[in-house]
Amino acid sequence: WDHETYGSIVKNLQLSDTDAKTLNLIWQNSPHHVDHLNVKEMDRSLQESIDAILSRNNGYQGSLMDLAAKFRNESNENVAIAWVNSTKWKKPPKAVIYYDENNQRMLFNRLTQNKHTLKTSSELESLGLTKEDLVVFWDYAHTTGVNELLAYDAKATLIFGKFVKLRDLLQTVWRLRGLDKGQKVDFVVMEDYDHICQRLNLPLNTQLTIGHLQRYAFQLQIETLKRNLERAAFRQLRSVLVKSAVELLLDPKSDPKDIVKIFIGLQELFVTSTNPNPSISLGKAAQLIDTYKVIENEVKRLKSSKAMTFLRNHSKSDRSISIEKIENEIDILGNQWIAILPEQLISQERSVEKLIEIFTQNENQQNKQSEVNKESELNREIQYRFPNTNPRTSVEWNKDILFRSDSYFTFENTALGKVKNHPISVTTLPIYRFHQFPKSQFLTTINLFPQSNQNNTYEYIPYGVHQKPVQHSLIAVDRTHPSRIAIVTIDQREDALINRWILEENYRPSEEHQVDLLLMHLSTGQISRRTANPLLNVTALKINPQFITQFAQAKFSAGLLSYSPQELDALKSWMTDPEVGVEKMYLLFKDTILLHKTDTRGHFSNAELGIFFEGLRNLNQPEEKSGDFLAIRFYNGCISYLGMTWNLLGEFIYFVLED
Repeated sequence: WDHETYGSIVKNLQLSDTDAKTLNLIWQNSPHHVDHLNVKEMDRSLQESIDAILSRNNGYQGSLMDLAAKFRNESNENVAIAWVNSTKWKKPPKAVIYYDENNQRMLFNRLTQNKHTLKTSSELESLGLTKEDLVVFWDYAHTTGVNELLAYDAKATLIFGKFVKLRDLLQTVWRLRGLDKGQKVDFVVMEDYDHICQRLNLPLNTQLTIGHLQRYAFQLQIETLKRNLERAAFRQLRSVLVKSAVELLLDPKSDPKDIVKIFIGLQELFVTSTNPNPSISLGKAAQLIDTYKVIENEVKRLKSSKAMTFLRNHSKSDRSISIEKIENEIDILGNQWIAILPEQLISQERSVEKLIEIFTQNENQQNKQSEVNKESELNREIQYRFPNTNPRTSVEWNKDILFRSDSYFTFENTALGKVKNHPISVTTLPIYRFHQFPKSQFLTTINLFPQSNQNNTYEYIPYGVHQKPVQHSLIAVDRTHPSRIAIVTIDQREDALINRWILEENYRPSEEHQVDLLLMHLSTGQISRRTANPLLNVTALKINPQFITQFAQAKFSAGLLSYSPQELDALKSWMTDPEVGVEKMYLLFKDTILLHKTDTRGHFSNAELGIFFEGLRNLNQPEEKSGDFLAIRFYNGCISYLGMTWNLLGEFIYFVLED
């Protein structure tokens, strides 16, 4: 877009010839029925979810297209390996191609259980592979813009979800470059089945067809375009400043010595960074906002921006700049947009700029921590073995250390397990109780929450700019006393290493082990790996009070907002202890844990945890019991009330209705 067309808006949606051709190809060459898999994330491990897709009656077995971002909380490598290693294949492929976290094209060989960086397709021959031997895992971020040569009759399964727009659908199916020459795709829907039926006004027992999915994707595309109208307006308003800035930078009368100073003063108009992973924004809350308020706020923001302030100051010495003209142009454009746009706009409650800033900070953190970047090197050293061979990695899980509470207060020489028969001497998981959570029962590691600065690479502060994401947990269960449970929050590297060690040991399960281990994602509760003990009852584990308490506390430390009623009860029991304190935990969560989670902080007050805190903080305030105070909250639109005020609220509403 140039300056004149920057804010162009879409007034209708017309299918191109290619779009229409693609929809017809899908209809002609794909099974019309859509398989609904009732796979709940809380109850299924990664491997079980993969196996469910491959076990469908008459379902295709080939490549996998994760257009629903079903596996967005898993590494692409783990998903690809689980896919190709599944025991549900009728004719297993020899290798799978995927893209790793560094956007490198990778190949995992099922026969040798080794992975390779694949720079060109010609390298397949040196590995003894042909395109007929391959399948591909396309994660959500790579369902567009990547090409893979597959067999002429290759098949793929596409996971369809509630965030799929028409453009996404068309782009994804064309990852099969021979879609019009014999290649085929079938469709599955998982957790989003109910949502899709409701949006299409269909009964919940409806057998979905690809016609339903096409219509759903078309409707969502229209809604997305409407949402983007707001962005188009913002871009055109911003372009007024961009135009003035460019004219100033290119003005031959400008002193070359001032160019750098000018650019620094205007850099917010030009400096950008890598876009975040597209799956991150899925499911963000949206709201309807009056258009005139949106535009008025943006006009005010631009007029008070750093760039405008710089131009205003610079105009005192450069008379070629007319601040009045710039502001008038912004006002005129704003009024034009108010007249063009609908009365209300759909707006996601998030700051894209802040989200990008956070991702950039995390990216810089990863670059500074060289030990994280050594993961690929370590992975090459650890090779999977088959049942007829001895496992290369043997882990001696230390039951005494794990369940001896006095050992948690120092981490020197304290480890959950030691790895033997390994080319690198490794002691894993130095664990301790995090001092910021008094009387908590869960544990953490010094790799996730260091107790001091690390090798002078950066200044470490818990929950500061350089804090690693808190996403993964290790659950350990005493086999002889299943009620003894320990939950440890771990970092991504520890999660990857333990995942591999458990997988290797599962080829030759040891009856001598006294501890069962599970790797679980904190936000979803999804199990990614567990020890091979058929006697371990996961359902019973998840309702164990010890598990609920520790898992709720671990989620709290991760800054999560969604909790089950049982988890909220556990948090209440913990926080109401005088040595812990509700107000102290509230301020810790709001001002420290969420400090660099801008998007999450914006949803805090209306989320389950925010409402929980509101009730808990008001629990001991006597004025909450008064009718006057309740009436004020009611008229102010408050939507959450303590249990003890429900009867009073009912009486108050009855009084209002009678009046």
